[in-house]
Amino acid sequence: MKELEKIREKKEMLKDLPIRILKSIVSQHELSPSGSKEDLIEKVAREVSFDEIFSYYQQYLDGGKVTCHLFYAKGIKDIFKEVKSKKDIIRTLESYGYAPQEEVSEKPTLVGVEFLKSGWIKLKYEYPGVPIKYRDISDKKIKTMVPLFSAIVKFSVSMDIIEIRTRNRKIAKMIFRDIIRNLKLTGDSIEFTDKQILEWVEWAKTLRNARVKPLTEGLSSVSLTAEKNTDLRVHSEFKKWIEKGKLRGVIIQFDYKEYTLAIQINAAEGKIFFRSFVGEEEIEFVISQASRIAGLI
Repeated sequence: MKELEKIREKKEMLKDLPIRILKSIVSQHELSPSGSKEDLIEKVAREVSFDEIFSYYQQYLDGGKVTCHLFYAKGIKDIFKEVKSKKDIIRTLESYGYAPQEEVSEKPTLVGVEFLKSGWIKLKYEYPGVPIKYRDISDKKIKTMVPLFSAIVKFSVSMDIIEIRTRNRKIAKMIFRDIIRNLKLTGDSIEFTDKQILEWVEWAKTLRNARVKPLTEGLSSVSLTAEKNTDLRVHSEFKKWIEKGKLRGVIIQFDYKEYTLAIQINAAEGKIFFRSFVGEEEIEFVISQASRIAGLI
């Protein structure tokens, strides 16, 4: 019975993984790669250890096709530079009177923390959504339900950049203001200039099979596969980008390990949308680059 329960728990975690990760696990364990996603989940749940599956689950628990709003908070890395565990995070937050809460208020509320092995800190916030009316089938009465949403805040102990993971820009700003007010920091939203957008493009030249496309209408995408040694300032297509005026942002598609990633960078809001299903490793890879371009490392 215990074994069946453990397999069920594994399956629940595996359901949240993209199929490319399931196929990678299957390949590593020399299992048959044939079948549907459900077939792969069944094979992995029966043959792979709980701890290994859990490590993948943690990577993708708060991932997916996510939107990351970027802010800078001057000195946040100094506050958390000695942190090595979840207990350290809570102890540090408590010293500022900013501990995780058990009950959620009307505004986004800090409810959990996590220290990642990569040296990043993750904070979880929850907030109520707009009340929804529905008919209860048990007594036929109209009742009201308040949905609960979550947002993820993540930052490195070596950078002053904060990533807030939510589709709602207003919520992201509320959480950011709450953080800097309680930790007694100063900061603001990140905005990328035209020069910095072109730095993103220069970075793309270092990636495998990269293609870039500006968000500005009427401009073409450019393959950077053969452009590694090209001066972008004299490239005909990039001249059009500059002549068109202020760049709204850029889409970059590239090969990352054995799969393809696509990110969309919004210049004015300092926002990055991952158009591919990603986990924490891929997000950290891109956010670290954002920090470098923004001059926050």
